[in-house]
Amino acid sequence: MTDSFATHLTRLRAYALRPATRRDPKPGEIEAFEAELGRTLPEPYRSFLARWGRHALSSVPRFDLDRAEPARSGCISQFFGFSTDGSSDLVKATREPYAGRVPDDTVPIGRDPGSGLVLLGIAGPRRGQVFASGVSAPVAETFGEFLQMLRPDPLYDE
Repeated sequence: MTDSFATHLTRLRAYALRPATRRDPKPGEIEAFEAELGRTLPEPYRSFLARWGRHALSSVPRFDLDRAEPARSGCISQFFGFSTDGSSDLVKATREPYAGRVPDDTVPIGRDPGSGLVLLGIAGPRRGQVFASGVSAPVAETFGEFLQMLRPDPLYDE
């Protein structure tokens, strides 16, 4: 999956969000975040975070919220990552604004243009699954599946 991150993100017109403050994690920084969580991040998300965290998606891609009802969809406009600016920093998002708003066995990995979150299961039966805030069932069984199911929104697609 790692080799195809670039393919998926190019298709979705990803760009570094605020390049002056976005940064790739320093050696040991992901491990320190995992130690703080008391859990490891599931692959392939961990590899994705190391290279593609804190990227926005100008196509504001959509994903099905319920496979049985494809008319219901959510969207994602950015992935959290490492940053010197706290507004999209994954560690800060986990500690502060979203603490208590997301289940303990998930971490926020992205958000939509409003205030909706995309969550990744990090423990128990949810581990590796991707969720949309306000939806109890997973929208994807793995992060790789989630990336593959994203489709550009015609409203934003050029």
